[in-house]
Amino acid sequence: MSVYPTCDEFAEQLGTRCSATFGGESVELELVAAIEGTRSGGYSSYSVELVGSGAPLPQATYTFAHEVLGTHEIFLVPIASDGDVTRYQAVFNVTKESEG
Repeated sequence: MSVYPTCDEFAEQLGTRCSATFGGESVELELVAAIEGTRSGGYSSYSVELVGSGAPLPQATYTFAHEVLGTHEIFLVPIASDGDVTRYQAVFNVTKESEG
């Protein structure tokens, strides 16, 4: 079983909200995409995209908390900003043995 939710598990929760906490401050984000990546050399990858309002958060490891997916430490990177909405991406690379 994977330490993190699978791409399919994230996909089942698209449109739902989660929190990301860093440095004692928490922001609300919405899950908007779960994108299957490549499989190679015993590994598979996928990415998740989230959106949030306000100033862009810095690239960092956040405590991600979701009612269904649980709590995980996830590295978020801001990838696009349009006014007061920012899109973030988290990329996961997992061994095939650890896939759920």
